[in-house]
Amino acid sequence: YCTPAIGRVVDPMPFYDSKAGEFRVLYLQEFDNNPPFRFHPIWGLRTTDGANYQSMGEVLPTATNDYAQDAALGTGCAVYNEKEGLYYIYYTGHNGNCSSREVVLRATSPDFKTWTKDVAWSIKGVEYGYSGNDFRDPQIFTTDDGVYHMVISTYPSWGGDPKFAEFKSNDMKTWEHVGMFNMIWDRMLECPDIFKMGN
Repeated sequence: YCTPAIGRVVDPMPFYDSKAGEFRVLYLQEFDNNPPFRFHPIWGLRTTDGANYQSMGEVLPTATNDYAQDAALGTGCAVYNEKEGLYYIYYTGHNGNCSSREVVLRATSPDFKTWTKDVAWSIKGVEYGYSGNDFRDPQIFTTDDGVYHMVISTYPSWGGDPKFAEFKSNDMKTWEHVGMFNMIWDRMLECPDIFKMGN
């Protein structure tokens, strides 16, 4: 098993880097003594065979103040946009000090080493009829027509069973709300993955 030198691994986010020809496994780094509002920076591992791993250390840090939306980071995913030559990490910004406890945020990098947080951009669930407390774990996949789809674990703002919110984009810059669909159970399913079956 691959374990970090300190702390623990939370919510692995696997990503195949077609540009580098290797797998990256991002994860939330759990320390024994996390500060009250600032926790879970995203760390990473790299591997070419799934058996031998090299630590990448911290990939995306938390904010440095207790009132920033991304004081704590939550799960997300990495995507490489070949047209732009840019890597994206979409992730959860988690902070109970903010008007929405959870929103979806993003950062970009040309080399998977130096990341720039897009501080002017976010998806807030409350703007689309979803919970401001539970709106997390964005997962992105592409369909055969080249459209990007993002699913997010959440609840409708009026309550009831949890749902997956769906958004779509042609360029990974602007996202359009498509709607919602049911989870398989009546409890929150975090960290969704989408798999194509048959046609």
